Amino acid sequence: MLRDEPVSEDVDIKYLARITKGYSGSDLRDVCKRAAVYPIHDFLVEERKTRGRSGSITAQGSSNEGSEKHAIRKMVLADFVAALKEIKPTVMPRSTQHNTTQHNTTQHNTTQHNTTLHQKLIIFFTLGRTC
Repeated sequence: MLRDEPVSEDVDIKYLARITKGYSGSDLRDVCKRAAVYPIHDFLVEERKTRGRSGSITAQGSSNEGSEKHAIRKMVLADFVAALKEIKPTVMPRSTQHNTTQHNTTQHNTTQHNTTLHQKLIIFFTLGRTC
């Protein structure tokens, strides 16, 4: 998902894995997509400011009056945290799907599920950074 996106080195993958327990693969994809929007939004805001100050913007992103150029910044941890405020997990935790007589089994299954999802998340974010 993040393979072609520039991600800052400040993004703590293990921290993101911890705070996204309970998120499905689809939820994580949505978080990444939303987090990728923030740098583009910031770029467009800067471009509007530049256009307002110095005239029109050319297709290459530079103004006709002066040579100010803005680049799209890398994604940072704050982008992911902001995305997590908007994107909530869509999967009901397994512990609420079982009745109380199966509590021990449910607790074991939930722990197993979270560990697996945790591992998938680390792989998901790491592949995006290294590819």
